[in-house]
Amino acid sequence: MKDILERFLFDKAPVRGELVQLDATYKEVLARHQYPLVLQRIIGELMAASALLSAMLKFDGTLIMQMHGTGAVQLIVIEFTSDRTMRATARWDADKIQTFGPGTSLAELLGRGRFMITLDPTVGEAYQGVVGMERGQSVAQIIEHYMSASEQLETRLCGCVQRCQKRQQNGRRHDAAKNAS
Repeated sequence: MKDILERFLFDKAPVRGELVQLDATYKEVLARHQYPLVLQRIIGELMAASALLSAMLKFDGTLIMQMHGTGAVQLIVIEFTSDRTMRATARWDADKIQTFGPGTSLAELLGRGRFMITLDPTVGEAYQGVVGMERGQSVAQIIEHYMSASEQLETRLCGCVQRCQKRQQNGRRHDAAKNAS
């Protein structure tokens, strides 16, 4: 399968949006690092969110999403460029993360933390916004809160990263794209 990023509009309604499917890119990221299963889901959600926000903002440069925490996961970074290239990395405590199952919430993994978005345009000054994370928030809720607090823009994110993970749990392998860098 391939990656898809498409815009949609509803006539006569104040709604617009983007649809993203990151199959090849998600597989490439997972092939490069031995991320724990519980972390794979969150990385996938952040990857999709970064592609959606970058498409919505329509700017030339790099969008960087970062989550910092005090729990089993200390750092997750997703970088998405206007050329539609993407990188992801994370840092976690291997002993602590083994105690969590696939359905563990983001708040349980990160503990106390913060969420940052950096917009680094090709021309001009970089901008960074930071919000704290509340207990029980999902990736979508954190980004919705960020957009409401920082950008005063009502935003809703819906997503699913479970299909690939279920296949992996059942023992099926996924091959990374051949053009992995």
